[in-house]
Amino acid sequence: MRRDHIYSALSGLLQLLERLLRAWPFVLIGLHLLLPFGVHMRWEYSFVGSYSNKIYTRCDYIGSRGILEDVRHLTPDCPFFVILDSREFR
Repeated sequence: MRRDHIYSALSGLLQLLERLLRAWPFVLIGLHLLLPFGVHMRWEYSFVGSYSNKIYTRCDYIGSRGILEDVRHLTPDCPFFVILDSREFR
């Protein structure tokens, strides 16, 4: 009788885990839309020097909160993808 309770509890736990895994993409999308920080992609940039030896002078990024212009703390590197907090650039 005791094994039946253990198997029943284990079955319920596995069903709960399955539901959570099915909802995981929706949780990620919701967090992406609600949180002020997220992944941004370099939209525009300007640089000095040659194309093979760039020194970036301006980096603009686009993400879920719009375009963040002139992100100075990322120059002279200007990575293509970066996690930014949009509250810092208002």
